[in-house]
Amino acid sequence: MENRELAETAYKPRKRVSGIRNSENYKQNKIKKAKISGEAHKNHKGNDVASRQTGASCRCTLKCMELIPEDVLQSTLQFVNKFDSKNAQDTYLQTLIENIEIQRKRPRSEEPKKREFTFIYHIKIKGNLPLPNIPVQEVFYLRQLWLYEFCIYDLKTGKSVFYSYCEGVANNGPNEVGTFVLDYIKKNIGNDAEELHLFSDGCAGQNRNHAMIRILLSLVADQSNNIKEIQYYIPKRGHSFLPNDRMFGTVKRHIQKNDRIYTPTEYENLIAEANENFEIRQAKTEDIIDIKKWWPTYYKKLVLSVDSYGRGVPKDKKVTFAISKVSHFTLSKTTPGLVTTRESIDCLVSHDFQLLQRMGTRPPLPSNNTPTYAGKVPINEKKMADLKKLEKYIPAEYQTFYAEVFSWPTTSVSNEYHENQDD
Repeated sequence: MENRELAETAYKPRKRVSGIRNSENYKQNKIKKAKISGEAHKNHKGNDVASRQTGASCRCTLKCMELIPEDVLQSTLQFVNKFDSKNAQDTYLQTLIENIEIQRKRPRSEEPKKREFTFIYHIKIKGNLPLPNIPVQEVFYLRQLWLYEFCIYDLKTGKSVFYSYCEGVANNGPNEVGTFVLDYIKKNIGNDAEELHLFSDGCAGQNRNHAMIRILLSLVADQSNNIKEIQYYIPKRGHSFLPNDRMFGTVKRHIQKNDRIYTPTEYENLIAEANENFEIRQAKTEDIIDIKKWWPTYYKKLVLSVDSYGRGVPKDKKVTFAISKVSHFTLSKTTPGLVTTRESIDCLVSHDFQLLQRMGTRPPLPSNNTPTYAGKVPINEKKMADLKKLEKYIPAEYQTFYAEVFSWPTTSVSNEYHENQDD
């Protein structure tokens, strides 16, 4: 009797505190999280499940598993593993699948199954070049330094100019793009052209923005050149393939033949070797013009179309200058500050906008007297710490470059241009 009373007093069941649940410690949630992240784990039956790996090469004639480098396969796999849920993973994979019609039907039985579509799978690969580029597993878990390549291709000559600069030298925004466009036109076109036709993608942070349009307005209004008209086209996403894409494809195929690249100079030499029509120009921090600070002095930002002014125009009929909706810009030397916009290329409907602050003026082009940066652009301190972890894999002959990089300023604030490349 005493023993029974002793046992009852010794055992006191643990009471769950009302309103508190440790759902992350539930067995089913642990298994679910491990399956999503691709980690090795034990299933509900207690059996071991290996971590997610890339499978064997299929019998497809494209031979993707053989042609794509192992580091790209691993980084793609890790990108999928970072999603928070299975639904997010499935949604991402579905965006990479495209159905196309069967071109040739070869039935293998008397009553073949009707199949109207097949599928093409796309793999998204980042365009910027990482430093150092080495076959070390640890690299996949660390941030690397980016080398930016800005390409301008001349449809007439078939030649390309690559503006190359490292993260920390400059950002990747409208100031850089405007500076490179001005430099290219000055050195490669000069006074030879009377009409320019420019094509670019619709990236708002680089091409489709107020700074770019104001640069082109000042360029066509400049009396020192012979340019009388500029046509600027931004093709619809998904309906275009620019020659620059082909140039970068050529560069990537040539770079993939080298599994160890440590410095920007090595990348630049490989780009120049990829095609005899490729030219490299190294950008410097002091070369970047502060275009974003320059243009508000001479141009307005928010304006109505020329036809929208007046009390006779209803409010719902007034048209505002919305760059994000425009795919075709026309600028002329005879009408300084005036830009004609169309929502699609060569669309019959157009709108005219006068952007000048003072009518009758011809704003000067920006110069190097207004640089964007006083020194090197600070790099995120966490990225710098990751770079230092890779120092042990860098040969002695390349240590000088990285010693200079490690002396650059850092910041705890994520850079909007750089950090997006690492997500």
